[in-house]
Amino acid sequence: MTTTNNPEVEPSESDNTEIAKAGSPTLKDRLRKRHEELQVEHHLDLDIPGYTFEDGAALLARYLPLSGAQIDQMQKRMKKGKGSETLRGASDALILACEGMYVRQNEDAEPEPLDPEEDLPIKYDQRLVDYFGLEGKSMSSRQVLIALFPNEAAVIAQATRLSVWMEDVTEEVDESFLGE
Repeated sequence: MTTTNNPEVEPSESDNTEIAKAGSPTLKDRLRKRHEELQVEHHLDLDIPGYTFEDGAALLARYLPLSGAQIDQMQKRMKKGKGSETLRGASDALILACEGMYVRQNEDAEPEPLDPEEDLPIKYDQRLVDYFGLEGKSMSSRQVLIALFPNEAAVIAQATRLSVWMEDVTEEVDESFLGE
Protein backbone atom coordinates (compact mmCIF):
# COMPACT_ATOMS: atom_id res chain seq x y z
CA MET A 1 0.00 0.00 0.00
CA THR A 2 1.47 3.33 -1.07
CA THR A 3 0.24 6.82 -0.43
CA THR A 4 1.79 9.61 -2.45
CA ASN A 5 1.58 13.31 -1.73
CA ASN A 6 2.89 15.75 -4.31
CA PRO A 7 4.27 19.08 -3.14
CA GLU A 8 1.92 22.04 -3.25
CA VAL A 9 2.19 24.22 -6.31
CA GLU A 10 1.43 27.87 -5.88
CA PRO A 11 -0.10 29.72 -8.85
CA SER A 12 2.35 32.04 -10.58
CA GLU A 13 1.78 35.68 -11.46
CA SER A 14 1.06 34.68 -15.07
CA ASP A 15 -1.48 32.07 -13.88
CA ASN A 16 -3.25 34.73 -11.84
CA THR A 17 -3.20 37.12 -14.82
CA GLU A 18 -4.64 34.43 -17.11
CA ILE A 19 -7.36 33.68 -14.56
CA ALA A 20 -8.26 37.36 -14.40
CA LYS A 21 -8.40 37.61 -18.22
CA ALA A 22 -10.53 34.46 -18.54
CA GLY A 23 -13.60 36.03 -16.99
CA SER A 24 -12.36 36.54 -13.46
CA PRO A 25 -13.65 33.49 -11.59
CA THR A 26 -14.90 34.22 -8.15
CA LEU A 27 -12.83 33.45 -5.10
CA LYS A 28 -15.25 30.62 -4.38
CA ASP A 29 -14.52 29.11 -7.84
CA ARG A 30 -10.79 29.41 -7.27
CA LEU A 31 -11.02 27.82 -3.82
CA ARG A 32 -13.09 24.93 -5.16
CA LYS A 33 -10.58 24.38 -7.96
CA ARG A 34 -7.69 24.37 -5.47
CA HIS A 35 -9.53 21.89 -3.24
CA GLU A 36 -9.98 19.54 -6.22
CA GLU A 37 -6.27 19.88 -7.07
CA LEU A 38 -5.29 18.95 -3.52
CA GLN A 39 -7.46 15.84 -3.69
CA VAL A 40 -5.83 14.66 -6.93
CA GLU A 41 -2.37 15.02 -5.34
CA HIS A 42 -3.16 11.96 -3.20
CA HIS A 43 -3.57 8.37 -4.33
CA LEU A 44 -3.58 4.89 -2.86
CA ASP A 45 -2.14 1.84 -4.61
CA LEU A 46 -3.61 -1.48 -3.44
CA ASP A 47 -2.57 -4.91 -4.67
CA ILE A 48 -5.38 -6.94 -6.21
CA PRO A 49 -5.65 -10.09 -4.07
CA GLY A 50 -4.39 -13.18 -5.88
CA TYR A 51 -2.17 -11.24 -8.30
CA THR A 52 0.92 -10.75 -6.13
CA PHE A 53 3.96 -12.95 -6.75
CA GLU A 54 6.85 -14.02 -4.50
CA ASP A 55 9.24 -11.46 -6.00
CA GLY A 56 6.81 -8.64 -5.22
CA ALA A 57 5.49 -8.30 -8.77
CA ALA A 58 1.80 -7.46 -8.62
CA LEU A 59 -1.31 -6.18 -10.29
CA LEU A 60 -2.70 -3.23 -8.41
CA ALA A 61 -5.38 -0.60 -8.59
CA ARG A 62 -4.69 3.07 -8.02
CA TYR A 63 -7.45 4.89 -6.19
CA LEU A 64 -8.15 8.60 -5.85
CA PRO A 65 -10.18 10.22 -3.07
CA LEU A 66 -13.94 10.47 -3.47
CA SER A 67 -15.93 13.46 -2.31
CA GLY A 68 -17.26 13.50 1.24
CA ALA A 69 -20.80 12.84 0.00
CA GLN A 70 -19.62 9.86 -2.06
CA ILE A 71 -17.75 8.44 0.96
CA ASP A 72 -20.80 8.83 3.21
CA GLN A 73 -23.01 7.12 0.64
CA MET A 74 -20.52 4.26 0.24
CA GLN A 75 -20.19 3.71 4.00
CA LYS A 76 -23.96 3.73 4.52
CA ARG A 77 -24.48 1.14 1.81
CA MET A 78 -21.73 -1.07 3.22
CA LYS A 79 -23.00 -0.85 6.82
CA LYS A 80 -26.75 -1.03 6.21
CA GLY A 81 -26.85 -3.43 3.35
CA LYS A 82 -27.46 -7.09 3.45
CA GLY A 83 -24.89 -9.28 1.70
CA SER A 84 -25.57 -8.34 -1.91
CA GLU A 85 -26.12 -4.65 -1.10
CA THR A 86 -22.82 -4.52 0.80
CA LEU A 87 -21.01 -6.12 -2.13
CA ARG A 88 -22.68 -3.73 -4.56
CA GLY A 89 -21.71 -0.68 -2.46
CA ALA A 90 -18.13 -1.92 -2.05
CA SER A 91 -17.83 -2.64 -5.77
CA ASP A 92 -19.26 0.72 -6.75
CA ALA A 93 -16.85 2.54 -4.43
CA LEU A 94 -13.83 0.75 -5.89
CA ILE A 95 -15.01 1.40 -9.45
CA LEU A 96 -15.74 5.06 -8.80
CA ALA A 97 -12.41 5.73 -7.03
CA CYS A 98 -10.25 3.73 -9.47
CA GLU A 99 -7.87 5.91 -11.44
CA GLY A 100 -6.41 2.92 -13.27
CA MET A 101 -4.83 -0.51 -13.12
CA TYR A 102 -1.06 -0.69 -12.63
CA VAL A 103 1.67 -3.32 -12.41
CA ARG A 104 4.70 -3.46 -10.19
CA GLN A 105 7.59 -5.47 -11.69
CA ASN A 106 9.06 -6.34 -8.25
CA GLU A 107 8.75 -5.14 -4.66
CA ASP A 108 11.22 -2.27 -5.21
CA ALA A 109 9.74 -1.03 -8.49
CA GLU A 110 7.40 1.91 -8.94
CA PRO A 111 3.98 1.05 -10.31
CA GLU A 112 3.48 1.63 -14.02
CA PRO A 113 0.30 1.55 -16.11
CA LEU A 114 -0.94 -1.95 -16.89
CA ASP A 115 -0.86 -1.17 -20.61
CA PRO A 116 1.31 1.88 -21.33
CA GLU A 117 0.15 1.80 -24.98
CA GLU A 118 -3.38 2.83 -23.96
CA ASP A 119 -4.19 6.55 -24.09
CA LEU A 120 -6.35 6.30 -20.96
CA PRO A 121 -5.62 4.06 -17.98
CA ILE A 122 -7.33 0.69 -17.98
CA LYS A 123 -9.88 0.51 -15.18
CA TYR A 124 -12.46 -2.05 -14.14
CA ASP A 125 -13.86 -2.00 -17.66
CA GLN A 126 -14.07 -3.95 -20.91
CA ARG A 127 -10.43 -3.18 -21.72
CA LEU A 128 -9.39 -5.19 -18.63
CA VAL A 129 -11.50 -8.11 -19.86
CA ASP A 130 -9.74 -7.85 -23.23
CA TYR A 131 -6.30 -7.57 -21.56
CA PHE A 132 -6.87 -10.89 -19.80
CA GLY A 133 -7.88 -12.50 -23.10
CA LEU A 134 -11.59 -12.84 -22.48
CA GLU A 135 -12.52 -11.13 -25.75
CA GLY A 136 -16.08 -11.56 -26.80
CA LYS A 137 -17.34 -11.45 -23.25
CA SER A 138 -19.22 -8.25 -22.58
CA MET A 139 -19.17 -7.34 -18.89
CA SER A 140 -20.21 -4.38 -16.76
CA SER A 141 -17.59 -2.69 -14.57
CA ARG A 142 -19.05 -4.40 -11.50
CA GLN A 143 -18.89 -7.82 -13.20
CA VAL A 144 -15.27 -7.17 -14.22
CA LEU A 145 -14.30 -6.24 -10.66
CA ILE A 146 -16.06 -9.23 -9.09
CA ALA A 147 -14.48 -11.59 -11.66
CA LEU A 148 -11.02 -10.12 -10.97
CA PHE A 149 -11.13 -10.57 -7.18
CA PRO A 150 -10.87 -14.08 -5.71
CA ASN A 151 -14.10 -13.74 -3.70
CA GLU A 152 -16.69 -11.29 -2.39
CA ALA A 153 -14.92 -10.91 0.97
CA ALA A 154 -11.79 -9.65 -0.84
CA VAL A 155 -13.86 -6.98 -2.63
CA ILE A 156 -15.38 -5.81 0.66
CA ALA A 157 -11.98 -5.87 2.42
CA GLN A 158 -10.41 -3.73 -0.32
CA ALA A 159 -13.30 -1.25 -0.17
CA THR A 160 -12.92 -1.08 3.61
CA ARG A 161 -9.19 -0.28 3.28
CA LEU A 162 -10.05 2.36 0.71
CA SER A 163 -12.69 3.87 3.00
CA VAL A 164 -10.30 4.11 5.96
CA TRP A 165 -7.62 5.71 3.76
CA MET A 166 -10.13 8.18 2.33
CA GLU A 167 -11.16 9.33 5.79
CA ASP A 168 -7.52 10.03 6.63
CA VAL A 169 -6.64 11.70 3.33
CA THR A 170 -9.82 13.81 3.37
CA GLU A 171 -8.77 15.25 6.74
CA GLU A 172 -5.27 15.86 5.35
CA VAL A 173 -6.63 17.56 2.21
CA ASP A 174 -8.98 19.71 4.28
CA GLU A 175 -6.09 20.74 6.57
CA SER A 176 -3.91 21.61 3.55
CA PHE A 177 -6.78 23.54 2.02
CA LEU A 178 -7.36 25.50 5.21
CA GLY A 179 -3.63 26.06 5.72
CA GLU A 180 -3.47 24.25 9.04
